[in-house]
Amino acid sequence: MTPQEANQLISKLAVLLNKQKGSDIIINAHAHPALKVDGKVRYVKDVMLSSDDAATIVKCLMSSHQWEKFDRSNEMNFMLDYPGVAQFRTNAFKQRGEMGLVMRLIPKSIPTLEQLKLPEILKDFALRKRGLILFSGATGAGKSTSLAAMISYRNENRSDHIITVEDPIEFIHTNKKSIITQREVGIDTESYSSAMKSALRQAPDVVLVGEIRDADVMHQAMAFAETGHLVFATVHATTTKLTLERIVNFFPHEQRDQLMLDLSSNLQAIVTQRLMLHASGSGRVAAVEVLSNTPHMQLLIRESRFGEITDAMSRASLKEGVITIDNYIFDLYEKGEVTFEEALHYVESPNNFRIRMRTDSKRALPESLKSEVQDWGLEKAAADENEEKTWGTFG
Repeated sequence: MTPQEANQLISKLAVLLNKQKGSDIIINAHAHPALKVDGKVRYVKDVMLSSDDAATIVKCLMSSHQWEKFDRSNEMNFMLDYPGVAQFRTNAFKQRGEMGLVMRLIPKSIPTLEQLKLPEILKDFALRKRGLILFSGATGAGKSTSLAAMISYRNENRSDHIITVEDPIEFIHTNKKSIITQREVGIDTESYSSAMKSALRQAPDVVLVGEIRDADVMHQAMAFAETGHLVFATVHATTTKLTLERIVNFFPHEQRDQLMLDLSSNLQAIVTQRLMLHASGSGRVAAVEVLSNTPHMQLLIRESRFGEITDAMSRASLKEGVITIDNYIFDLYEKGEVTFEEALHYVESPNNFRIRMRTDSKRALPESLKSEVQDWGLEKAAADENEEKTWGTFG
């Protein structure tokens, strides 16, 4: 495969992915190119890539500077733009000594919070004066998109200086009421840490950190929040509890008590996301969990009582700024946004979800749940009959 043929292949895959409303292009040696559509991998079976083909594709998509960096580190993040088609956040890597890459489709325009169907409380978070707001979720859960929508909302409603530090830059913001300075790790700055240090001298009102990966960046994010700035950041964790545990594990034991004191004082909220398949079978919908730092949550965080967080959230209310993932998914199901099977796959407590389906749902019970109810009814009737017989022997 020549570089020209490699570019033509990627262009065709980009057009195909865009038409199918997919999320990713996956290139590996000794495999068919693959597209990820609605969370499922689909192979382009009329093309088989050799090791040399995969290497040619990876190399032809990079600048000479990017290639030199990739050659040293064996991994590289960069953006690709196909005008009129799509733009991609791209990660090149090596696996078993051979090259590959994954290209994540990035929308050309920044979606609004309404278009993403995110909770209204996120608008309130976006306009907060100070503090730390964390977004967590698995890779591909839509964290970057939601954060871009929140920054855009603030841009439309506040006159601020907003600094973003990203690896790589995904969404391009246009100045509206605010001035937005976007810095890319590896191009505009050496690292998250160095960019955060420089930001202290750039008079920001809001700072967005693409990802908190270590104690140094977490410490700097906290310092900004403590000094009256609003800080947005992402953390790779799948639940609110795991988000807190991941942050704690960045630090040695002797620093954790102070960390929890600082975090409990400066945290505004943790927003955890999961992307679910829409009930139509096409497209994705975000399921969201929100922890607002109420006085009770503040106490639990300060004392590192993370095991009590989930129960405390289930007892809290939306008025307190708390939404559990299971309640949110139940509401999505009630609105017809997701199927019963999809909901059951993503809730934290499938058993509680089944019970709630029987007691609270306004929709007809799914067939699988009807059979469970029937079985349960037979078992209960048999148990009642046995109980009556047992009591009869005491006459």
